[in-house]
Amino acid sequence: MKGATYIRAYAGAGAVIAAAALTVPCFGQVAIYEAVILHSDRIPFVRSFGWGIGDGQQVGTSTVFRSGPGHALLWSGSAESFVDLHPEGFDASHALGVSGGRQVGFREVWQPELRNYATMWSGSASGWVDLHVPSFRHTRAFGIGGNQQVGAGLNGFWPHALLWRGNAASAVNLNPSGFSGSEALGTDGVQQVGRATPEGGVDYHAALWSGTAESFVDLNPPGAS
Repeated sequence: MKGATYIRAYAGAGAVIAAAALTVPCFGQVAIYEAVILHSDRIPFVRSFGWGIGDGQQVGTSTVFRSGPGHALLWSGSAESFVDLHPEGFDASHALGVSGGRQVGFREVWQPELRNYATMWSGSASGWVDLHVPSFRHTRAFGIGGNQQVGAGLNGFWPHALLWRGNAASAVNLNPSGFSGSEALGTDGVQQVGRATPEGGVDYHAALWSGTAESFVDLNPPGAS
């Protein structure tokens, strides 16, 4: 019988609390992986998460206790390599995607009301670019590739997929006609992928764009809900 191996690790107070490996029978080969723990004693937070990876870099977030303010983090393959990307003057930050030496995510302001601002970094806390689109209450950047960044903006209940090319002024609203909401989650620098919800529905459809709302392609398989 062949199987697949799953590894999950829990980190706390600057150290790994526990790690477990589970082999589940399946029609594949048993694979053995080496896990590199990126959490460092130098991170002044209890927990850290990795959200994205690309071109030899990893990005994520650290948090105080089990929730609370987070700092966007950047690694280059080891715990010792971490860089705190958190910009001064903001309550929290999160790095979600990385490519070509640049990182994307968002900053948080908590007072007088909660706001999220899409952000792009270039490897340090001081080298960040504000991608926030003022017509939206909240914006987040989820992915990056080539000279494109993708994410979403939110005013009410439904988000709208957004595409940037390096600055806030370049933002393009990708939300397609006939769909209540959408999010762009990844890009290769030419096309964008994500999800969209048809008007009157609640389920997501896989989505593909080529730089405009009009280029939208519904990737939902025939017969799927």
